[in-house]
Amino acid sequence: MKRFLFLCICCYQVVVVMVVGQTLQWKNDIVLNDDSPIVRVIVTPTSTLLIGYANGIIQSWSPSASTIWYRCYANLLDMAIDPQCTIHCSLYLHTQTCHDQNCHHTIFSRSIASNTNVILYEQNASDDGTRGGMTLSTDGQFLFFAIGHQMLRIQIGINCLDTYCIPVDNPFENETYAIGLHNITFCYFDYFLNRAVCVDQGVTLGDAVVVIYPRSNYGWPNREIGSCLSDTSDCDYPLYYEMPIFTHSNIHQLKMAFVYRGIHLPNRYFNKVIAMNSDGLFLSSGSTTRNTIQSFRAILLHTSYQYLSMFQDATGDIFVLVNNGTNTSVQRFIAMQ
Repeated sequence: MKRFLFLCICCYQVVVVMVVGQTLQWKNDIVLNDDSPIVRVIVTPTSTLLIGYANGIIQSWSPSASTIWYRCYANLLDMAIDPQCTIHCSLYLHTQTCHDQNCHHTIFSRSIASNTNVILYEQNASDDGTRGGMTLSTDGQFLFFAIGHQMLRIQIGINCLDTYCIPVDNPFENETYAIGLHNITFCYFDYFLNRAVCVDQGVTLGDAVVVIYPRSNYGWPNREIGSCLSDTSDCDYPLYYEMPIFTHSNIHQLKMAFVYRGIHLPNRYFNKVIAMNSDGLFLSSGSTTRNTIQSFRAILLHTSYQYLSMFQDATGDIFVLVNNGTNTSVQRFIAMQ
């Protein structure tokens, strides 16, 4: 279902950091705007951090200013920015409003320059599936987002006559791109794999990192992180079954994950997954290999710290937003080893 105009009563407020010569410089006194959980941190082309909170606030922070850049009165599930934009940038947002287990999902873009909104896609879904996961392809043409137990993919931009169009190579000839996912909470687009990489939270067996391939079936509701949930014939491998690449045994704990593509860590880190939960960081036991499930090991745990979010800069290096009980800071991953 498509819409053209999006009208919403909004306020303005955001958390930000500076990027100088592709190197992020951080201060230790970042003041977070709200106690609501952080959904996503994005570095804009103008060297500002946008911090999205679950309650709909998007904060902009820099060493010189902190403001609420935008607020819409709906739950924010995720947000993404075109990696190719330089001047006329738009932020893409996925929001949700629920009533009696029925949820209305809205995908819309918001111009950073003109502060105008355009609705791209809307869908109703029960409140038992995905709660996030949005990313743009490296060229900025394709928007991936999860609703229910499916990954959807639409094409946006000047090549579409409408607010969006269905890509000609979508496998089901509609917005659906992949199925059988349980609860996608985070996605990013990996330029090396040319695929969306997502965190899928499980129910009983744990959480997983999955690479999204077209037409793939990730097994839900009969399979979870590569294993069967029952002893019935329903657990036979479905057609086009796709296994996760990494698993984590703690249920509902894995928040974010990136395949490391940076240059500041030893070569042994390249092509491995670095994942985060609120307690620390985890490194995959092996490199990213399709149809081979790897496990994680802890590489950075600090019982008195709270790990709030993780993001990449333009070079592929990883940064972590950490609260030590007194201050909140952004730290480069290499500095935390």
